Order: sequence, then structure tokens, then C-alpha cells
Amino acid sequence: RLEELEKRLKALADNGGNKAAVADPAIAELRGRIAALENRPASSAPPAAPAPPVASPSPSPETEKEVADLQRQIEALRATLQTLDQRVASQREQAKSLSDTLSARGTSEQKVLQAARAAATIGVAARISFALDLGAPFSADLALLGPLIQGDAKLGEIVAQLQPYAEAGVVSRAALAAEFPAVAKAALAQDLADDSFGERVLGKLRNLVSLRRVGDVPGDSVDAKIARAEVALKQGNLTQAVALMKSLPANVASAVAPWLAKAEAHLATEQAVDRLSAYAVQLLGQSR
Repeated sequence: RLEELEKRLKALADNGGNKAAVADPAIAELRGRIAALENRPASSAPPAAPAPPVASPSPSPETEKEVADLQRQIEALRATLQTLDQRVASQREQAKSLSDTLSARGTSEQKVLQAARAAATIGVAARISFALDLGAPFSADLALLGPLIQGDAKLGEIVAQLQPYAEAGVVSRAALAAEFPAVAKAALAQDLADDSFGERVLGKLRNLVSLRRVGDVPGDSVDAKIARAEVALKQGNLTQAVALMKSLPANVASAVAPWLAKAEAHLATEQAVDRLSAYAVQLLGQSR
């Protein structure tokens, strides 16, 4: 019996091995399907329902009182800030008004000072003009302009033009007119001395009887120009008289040079005084 049982067991084992060998393809297919299902991504879970809101506890009376007090304090601070803003704006307006008033006052004071400076300059110009008519020095009058310059370049320039003539003064127009006949006589004599013998003799005769042409004599001769210069001088036209005397030939230059130097100094001083007066009037007009 033992041997029979062993045979049966062996036979069963052989049959089982054959069946297992037959069923291997089906098992493999099932295993593939199972693996595919396991590897498939899991579908997202439905969203969880929102948690019900938690009811906030109602504030206590003490809390409500504190909140009310804070709100009142905030309103009070806002009102205070608004008041301060209004005061600052008012102070700014007052400061601007004060600044405008001071500026206007400063401008007015500057105009007053400029008017006083212009009036003083006009006075000095008149004094120097008077000294010019007299042929007197005017250094003391010119020194009065020093404090009035105050950085004024134009006024300083005019003072510099007058400075060389201030100490000794310049010869007046009246003195220049009084000296002219002698200058004219010397110039004619020097001119005739360079001419021929006959003309020199005629020149000596003229010197003896003091004959020379006068009036508006035409021509470019020495005696014609001297005659016209004398007419211009009598008419107050010193500038034209100087121009005629400067146009004389070189042979008579030494005879008229001293008079010309005095006349040109007078003209330079006179022109500078005229500029000074005109500038002072301009300053006075600007101060209004």
C-alpha cells in the first residue's frame, strides 16, 4: 500500500505540473492587467466640503466702550490737525504779506537813495561846469563824486576822464577867444616866412599894420582857415574852431600848438561834464 500511495502522489504531481505549464499564458495575461491597473494614476478625490463658519463671539460691552472711546479720540485728533493746518495757512499768508510790504518798502527806500545820489551828482556837475567857465581848478568838487560811485562803472569812467584836469583846471572859453588873435598873427607870420622874398616883405608890412582877413573867408589858405576859425569861436563853436586850426599845414603847427592843447583840454573837460549831467538826469528819472 505504501508503494501504491507513492505512485499516486507522483502521478498527481506529474499531472499538476502539466496543467500549470498549460495555464502559464493566461496567468501572465492576468498579471499584466493587474500591473496596468496598479500603475494607473489615482483619480483626484472630490473636494472636501468647506468647514462650516465658526460664529464669532459677540463683543463684550467693555470692548464696545473702548472702541467708541478710540473713535472719539481719533475724531478729536482730526479736528485738532485741521485747526493746525488752518493756522499754518494763515501764518503763511501773513508772512507773505509782510514780505511783500518789506520788499515794497525796500524798493521805495532804494529809489529815495538813488534820487538823492542823482541829485548830488547833478549838483557836482553844475559846480564843475561853473569852474570850467571860470578856468578854475575843480579837484575838491570832483572828490565829492567818490562816495557816490558805489560800484557804478559809468560814473567811475566819467570821473577818470575829469581827473587829469581837476588839479589845475582848464582855460575858459573866454580866455581862449582872447588869446586867439595873437595865435592867428603868429601863424600867419610863420606861414609867410616860408614863402618867397616878395611875399615875406608883404608879410612884414602886414605885421606892421596888423592886416589880416577876417570873416567867413573862403578857400584853403592859412589866413582863410584862421578867419573862419575866429568866426566859429565868436559864435561859440569851439569844436569847429579847433578842427580848422588843426587842419593848418605843418609849417605853422608850432605857432598854434599851445592854443590847440588848451582848447582840446577844455573840450574834453566840457564833454565829460556834459556826460556827467546827462547821466545824473538819467539816474534821477530811474528813481521815480
